[in-house]
Amino acid sequence: MTTKPYRVGLVLSGGGARGAYHVGVIKYLADMNISIDAVAGASIGALNGAVVAAAPNLQEASTRLSK
Repeated sequence: MTTKPYRVGLVLSGGGARGAYHVGVIKYLADMNISIDAVAGASIGALNGAVVAAAPNLQEASTRLSK
């Protein structure tokens, strides 16, 4: 078993337009194969964060958020 030398947290802020930007950031993270260990958010960030947390991987989260 290998462990990562670091842990990655994703913090998503509130604000309507930022919610759309979150989708692009999550897609980029998925494309770069970066895994998320923890997610937090406020307002729309909390809603998008819930989608990320519930998805089996970031690629699926990106697809769900894009829809």
